[in-house]
Amino acid sequence: MKIAVAAMDDKVSMHFGRCKNFVIFDVDNKNIVNSQSVASPGHGHGILPEFLAGMDVDLVISGGMGSGAAERLKQKNIRVVLTGASGFVRETVEAYLRGELNSVAPGPGCHDHEHHHHHHDDHGGSCGCGNH
Repeated sequence: MKIAVAAMDDKVSMHFGRCKNFVIFDVDNKNIVNSQSVASPGHGHGILPEFLAGMDVDLVISGGMGSGAAERLKQKNIRVVLTGASGFVRETVEAYLRGELNSVAPGPGCHDHEHHHHHHDDHGGSCGCGNH
Protein backbone atom coordinates (compact mmCIF):
# COMPACT_ATOMS: atom_id res chain seq x y z
CA MET A 1 0.00 0.00 0.00
CA LYS A 2 1.17 3.52 -0.78
CA ILE A 3 0.06 6.41 1.41
CA ALA A 4 0.60 10.01 0.29
CA VAL A 5 0.46 12.81 2.85
CA ALA A 6 -0.10 16.36 1.63
CA ALA A 7 2.68 18.24 3.39
CA MET A 8 4.48 21.48 4.02
CA ASP A 9 7.97 19.98 4.27
CA ASP A 10 7.60 17.46 7.15
CA LYS A 11 4.29 18.73 8.58
CA VAL A 12 0.76 17.81 7.45
CA SER A 13 -0.67 20.46 5.13
CA MET A 14 -4.05 21.83 6.10
CA HIS A 15 -4.91 22.40 2.42
CA PHE A 16 -4.43 19.54 -0.04
CA GLY A 17 -4.28 21.74 -3.14
CA ARG A 18 -1.74 24.13 -1.66
CA CYS A 19 0.71 21.65 -0.22
CA LYS A 20 4.39 22.12 -0.96
CA ASN A 21 5.16 18.42 -1.26
CA PHE A 22 3.81 14.94 -0.77
CA VAL A 23 5.49 12.42 1.47
CA ILE A 24 4.87 8.98 0.01
CA PHE A 25 5.03 6.03 2.38
CA ASP A 26 5.34 2.40 1.29
CA VAL A 27 3.50 0.32 3.86
CA ASP A 28 3.63 -3.45 4.26
CA ASN A 29 1.48 -5.15 6.91
CA LYS A 30 0.95 -1.84 8.79
CA ASN A 31 4.70 -1.15 8.85
CA ILE A 32 6.38 1.73 7.04
CA VAL A 33 9.10 0.23 4.87
CA ASN A 34 10.11 3.32 2.87
CA SER A 35 9.28 6.98 2.46
CA GLN A 36 10.15 9.73 0.02
CA SER A 37 9.26 13.36 -0.38
CA VAL A 38 8.22 14.61 -3.82
CA ALA A 39 7.46 18.19 -4.80
CA SER A 40 3.87 19.03 -5.60
CA PRO A 41 3.37 19.55 -9.34
CA GLY A 42 1.19 22.58 -8.59
CA HIS A 43 -2.42 23.43 -8.07
CA GLY A 44 -4.67 23.05 -11.07
CA HIS A 45 -7.84 21.28 -12.07
CA GLY A 46 -7.19 17.54 -11.80
CA ILE A 47 -3.38 17.78 -11.69
CA LEU A 48 -2.86 16.33 -8.22
CA PRO A 49 -5.16 13.30 -8.54
CA GLU A 50 -3.50 12.41 -11.86
CA PHE A 51 -0.03 12.92 -10.33
CA LEU A 52 -0.80 10.70 -7.32
CA ALA A 53 -2.46 8.01 -9.45
CA GLY A 54 0.69 7.96 -11.59
CA MET A 55 2.67 7.22 -8.42
CA ASP A 56 0.36 4.26 -7.60
CA VAL A 57 -0.91 5.93 -4.42
CA ASP A 58 -3.72 4.04 -2.66
CA LEU A 59 -4.62 6.54 0.07
CA VAL A 60 -4.19 10.28 0.69
CA ILE A 61 -4.02 11.93 4.09
CA SER A 62 -4.53 15.69 4.31
CA GLY A 63 -5.60 18.20 6.91
CA GLY A 64 -8.35 19.44 4.58
CA MET A 65 -9.62 19.03 1.03
CA GLY A 66 -12.51 20.20 -1.08
CA SER A 67 -15.16 17.82 -2.31
CA GLY A 68 -14.10 18.25 -5.96
CA ALA A 69 -10.54 17.07 -5.29
CA ALA A 70 -11.83 14.20 -3.16
CA GLU A 71 -14.18 13.11 -5.94
CA ARG A 72 -11.37 13.21 -8.53
CA LEU A 73 -9.19 11.09 -6.24
CA LYS A 74 -12.05 8.63 -5.75
CA GLN A 75 -12.39 8.36 -9.55
CA LYS A 76 -8.72 7.29 -9.58
CA ASN A 77 -9.46 4.63 -6.91
CA ILE A 78 -7.55 6.59 -4.27
CA ARG A 79 -9.07 6.67 -0.78
CA VAL A 80 -9.05 9.93 1.17
CA VAL A 81 -8.56 10.39 4.90
CA LEU A 82 -9.01 13.90 6.21
CA THR A 83 -7.76 14.11 9.73
CA GLY A 84 -7.89 17.79 10.49
CA ALA A 85 -4.61 16.87 12.13
CA SER A 86 -1.55 18.97 12.27
CA GLY A 87 1.92 17.88 13.16
CA PHE A 88 4.58 15.72 11.69
CA VAL A 89 3.80 13.61 8.65
CA ARG A 90 5.39 10.38 9.83
CA GLU A 91 3.63 10.51 13.21
CA THR A 92 0.31 11.08 11.41
CA VAL A 93 0.82 8.01 9.19
CA GLU A 94 1.83 5.93 12.21
CA ALA A 95 -1.37 7.04 13.98
CA TYR A 96 -3.38 6.08 10.87
CA LEU A 97 -1.77 2.64 10.81
CA ARG A 98 -2.70 2.16 14.49
CA GLY A 99 -6.31 3.06 13.64
CA GLU A 100 -6.21 6.34 15.57
CA LEU A 101 -7.21 8.78 12.81
CA ASN A 102 -10.80 9.62 12.08
CA SER A 103 -11.87 10.11 8.51
CA VAL A 104 -13.88 13.27 7.88
CA ALA A 105 -15.92 13.67 4.71
CA PRO A 106 -14.55 16.46 2.49
CA GLY A 107 -16.83 19.17 1.32
CA PRO A 108 -17.50 22.82 0.69
CA GLY A 109 -18.69 23.66 4.21
CA CYS A 110 -16.29 26.35 5.32
CA HIS A 111 -16.54 28.72 8.22
CA ASP A 112 -13.04 30.23 8.35
CA HIS A 113 -13.63 33.18 6.06
CA GLU A 114 -14.35 36.84 6.40
CA HIS A 115 -17.33 36.37 4.07
CA HIS A 116 -20.25 34.02 4.52
CA HIS A 117 -21.24 30.89 2.64
CA HIS A 118 -24.65 29.34 2.89
CA HIS A 119 -24.49 25.58 2.74
CA HIS A 120 -27.09 23.00 3.60
CA ASP A 121 -24.59 20.27 4.46
CA ASP A 122 -22.26 19.87 7.39
CA HIS A 123 -18.91 18.62 6.15
CA GLY A 124 -16.92 18.82 9.33
CA GLY A 125 -15.23 22.13 8.48
CA SER A 126 -13.26 20.83 5.52
CA CYS A 127 -13.31 23.27 2.72
CA GLY A 128 -12.84 23.40 -1.00
CA CYS A 129 -13.38 27.09 -1.50
CA GLY A 130 -9.71 28.05 -1.94
CA ASN A 131 -9.97 31.21 0.14
CA HIS A 132 -7.49 30.33 2.87
